Amino acid sequence: LELAETENIPVRRCMLSIHDLLQADEVFLTNSSWQVLPVGRVEKEPVGTGNVGAITNRLRTALLDLVAHETKLKSV
Repeated sequence: LELAETENIPVRRCMLSIHDLLQADEVFLTNSSWQVLPVGRVEKEPVGTGNVGAITNRLRTALLDLVAHETKLKSV
């Protein structure tokens, strides 16, 4: 959420239904293990085009860049 805000990507916390997910342009899951994991299908139905979306790509790239930067700083 913090990274999305630094990337000027609007963030809203709310409960979602299956219908919300199926109507979304893109969906991703995130945690410390998966980092940013795109979701292509929900209940066997494609989300958006079924491909990784622009926002998901943008957040994943920003996260990987941040991790690389922080790792480099700690190893020096």
